[in-house]
Amino acid sequence: MLEKVEEAIKRIESGDVDEGLSLLQEVVSRGDAEARFQAAFVYQELGHANETVAIVDNLLDEFPGEGSLLTLKAEAAIDLGDEDTAIGSLEQIDANDEVFVESLMLLADLYQLQGLEEVAEQKLLLAYEHAPDEAVLLAGIGSYYVERGNYQKAIPFLKQAVANGFDLEEANLSLMLAEAYSGTGAFETALSYYEQAIDERAEPRAYLAMD
Repeated sequence: MLEKVEEAIKRIESGDVDEGLSLLQEVVSRGDAEARFQAAFVYQELGHANETVAIVDNLLDEFPGEGSLLTLKAEAAIDLGDEDTAIGSLEQIDANDEVFVESLMLLADLYQLQGLEEVAEQKLLLAYEHAPDEAVLLAGIGSYYVERGNYQKAIPFLKQAVANGFDLEEANLSLMLAEAYSGTGAFETALSYYEQAIDERAEPRAYLAMD
């Protein structure tokens, strides 16, 4: 059945959407668990969040607590504007699950959107306990503290992200470091990062900060 999922994707990409969706529905009706999961993922990519949730709920009856399923359900729920369901799904993921850190990062975003800043911070720091060398997470924590104006806390995480291989050009990390150093009064160091941000992206905020 996995080949039917691949065929469905090809049909959709070539413009034969109805036939592609028909093949996906066949997979959902008759496929094994892996094929149905892949079909749910395709539905999610296509923006059919309701179909994704329905498939994942059936799979969760067979594989309760499976992190990849709960994460996909959360992403679909977010697209549907159902943040409570998304949070409820992510909170079920076990600490030993391979997607646990990813789930904590998603939870932090959701709690931040709800204005629950302390809870968001707790989730990020818990993720850090489990994956202290994860560059994307480190950059995310640093970005969180920059947004909060907590520059002293932001700088070590941002620098560690860079040391662990996070590309400075990605997510305007140079600009975040510049803002953080500027916020602590280290203006010469800030200036070097503003200049780097300009070189990387011709970032307008960097020009304004240097005026």
